[in-house]
Amino acid sequence: MTSKVYKIAKNRGHDRIWMEGKILLENGFHRGMGFCRVFSNDDENNLILDFKWPHIKTQHTIAGTNERPIIDMNGKYLTNFFNGFTHYEAKFVQKSETPRKESPMIIIKRVKQ
Repeated sequence: MTSKVYKIAKNRGHDRIWMEGKILLENGFHRGMGFCRVFSNDDENNLILDFKWPHIKTQHTIAGTNERPIIDMNGKYLTNFFNGFTHYEAKFVQKSETPRKESPMIIIKRVKQ
Protein backbone atom coordinates (compact mmCIF):
# COMPACT_ATOMS: atom_id res chain seq x y z
CA MET A 1 0.00 0.00 0.00
CA THR A 2 1.33 3.40 -1.01
CA SER A 3 0.30 6.69 0.57
CA LYS A 4 0.89 10.37 -0.10
CA VAL A 5 -0.09 13.55 1.77
CA TYR A 6 -1.66 16.37 -0.26
CA LYS A 7 -2.59 19.96 0.63
CA ILE A 8 -6.31 20.61 0.37
CA ALA A 9 -6.92 22.85 -2.63
CA LYS A 10 -9.85 25.19 -3.29
CA ASN A 11 -12.06 25.69 -6.32
CA ARG A 12 -14.97 28.14 -6.45
CA GLY A 13 -15.01 28.44 -2.67
CA HIS A 14 -15.09 24.71 -1.94
CA ASP A 15 -12.44 22.20 -0.94
CA ARG A 16 -10.92 20.14 -3.71
CA ILE A 17 -9.17 16.79 -4.09
CA TRP A 18 -6.63 16.72 -6.92
CA MET A 19 -4.45 13.68 -7.59
CA GLU A 20 -2.63 13.08 -10.85
CA GLY A 21 0.00 11.26 -12.81
CA LYS A 22 2.63 8.77 -11.85
CA ILE A 23 1.32 7.84 -8.39
CA LEU A 24 -2.05 6.85 -9.86
CA LEU A 25 -0.47 4.84 -12.68
CA GLU A 26 1.97 3.08 -10.34
CA ASN A 27 -0.95 1.97 -8.16
CA GLY A 28 -3.15 0.68 -10.97
CA PHE A 29 -5.52 3.64 -11.41
CA HIS A 30 -6.02 4.63 -15.06
CA ARG A 31 -8.02 7.13 -17.11
CA GLY A 32 -11.60 6.00 -17.59
CA MET A 33 -11.92 3.95 -14.38
CA GLY A 34 -15.19 4.69 -12.58
CA PHE A 35 -15.57 4.97 -8.83
CA CYS A 36 -18.01 5.75 -6.04
CA ARG A 37 -17.31 7.98 -3.07
CA VAL A 38 -18.30 6.46 0.24
CA PHE A 39 -17.97 8.12 3.64
CA SER A 40 -17.04 5.50 6.24
CA ASN A 41 -19.14 5.52 9.38
CA ASP A 42 -16.44 4.13 11.66
CA ASP A 43 -14.21 6.01 14.10
CA GLU A 44 -11.82 7.01 11.31
CA ASN A 45 -14.54 8.85 9.33
CA ASN A 46 -12.64 8.51 6.05
CA LEU A 47 -13.69 9.13 2.48
CA ILE A 48 -13.27 6.00 0.37
CA LEU A 49 -13.01 6.10 -3.40
CA ASP A 50 -14.14 2.59 -4.30
CA PHE A 51 -13.52 1.52 -7.88
CA LYS A 52 -15.97 -0.60 -9.84
CA TRP A 53 -18.38 -1.71 -7.16
CA PRO A 54 -20.42 -4.29 -9.02
CA HIS A 55 -23.71 -3.30 -7.39
CA ILE A 56 -23.49 0.50 -7.37
CA LYS A 57 -23.46 2.91 -10.32
CA THR A 58 -20.24 4.93 -10.44
CA GLN A 59 -20.38 8.62 -9.50
CA HIS A 60 -17.01 9.76 -10.88
CA THR A 61 -14.50 8.80 -13.56
CA ILE A 62 -10.74 9.30 -13.69
CA ALA A 63 -10.09 12.02 -16.27
CA GLY A 64 -6.92 13.20 -17.98
CA THR A 65 -4.89 11.19 -20.46
CA ASN A 66 -3.49 7.67 -20.50
CA GLU A 67 -0.09 9.10 -19.53
CA ARG A 68 -1.44 11.53 -16.92
CA PRO A 69 -4.67 10.36 -15.23
CA ILE A 70 -6.41 12.91 -12.99
CA ILE A 71 -8.81 12.57 -10.08
CA ASP A 72 -10.45 15.97 -9.56
CA MET A 73 -13.28 16.29 -7.06
CA ASN A 74 -14.72 19.36 -5.38
CA GLY A 75 -17.91 20.56 -3.81
CA LYS A 76 -19.74 21.32 -0.62
CA TYR A 77 -19.55 17.68 0.47
CA LEU A 78 -15.73 17.98 0.59
CA THR A 79 -15.83 21.34 2.36
CA ASN A 80 -18.02 19.74 5.03
CA PHE A 81 -15.79 16.66 5.23
CA PHE A 82 -12.49 18.60 5.50
CA ASN A 83 -13.88 21.21 7.92
CA GLY A 84 -10.84 22.58 9.81
CA PHE A 85 -8.26 20.32 8.17
CA THR A 86 -5.44 21.52 5.90
CA HIS A 87 -4.20 18.31 4.27
CA TYR A 88 -5.32 14.81 3.40
CA GLU A 89 -3.51 11.51 3.13
CA ALA A 90 -4.42 9.29 0.20
CA LYS A 91 -3.77 5.57 0.71
CA PHE A 92 -3.73 3.65 -2.57
CA VAL A 93 -5.00 0.14 -1.86
CA GLN A 94 -4.54 -2.59 -4.46
CA LYS A 95 -7.32 -5.03 -5.32
CA SER A 96 -5.46 -7.87 -3.56
CA GLU A 97 -5.24 -5.81 -0.33
CA THR A 98 -8.97 -5.05 -0.04
CA PRO A 99 -11.33 -7.16 2.08
CA ARG A 100 -13.49 -8.11 -0.91
CA LYS A 101 -10.53 -8.54 -3.29
CA GLU A 102 -12.89 -7.25 -6.00
CA SER A 103 -11.82 -3.68 -6.59
CA PRO A 104 -9.02 -1.30 -5.66
CA MET A 105 -9.71 1.78 -3.54
CA ILE A 106 -8.20 5.03 -2.38
CA ILE A 107 -8.76 5.91 1.27
CA ILE A 108 -8.75 9.65 2.03
CA LYS A 109 -7.90 10.55 5.61
CA ARG A 110 -8.03 14.13 6.94
CA VAL A 111 -4.73 15.48 8.30
CA LYS A 112 -3.83 18.66 10.19
CA GLN A 113 -0.32 20.00 9.61
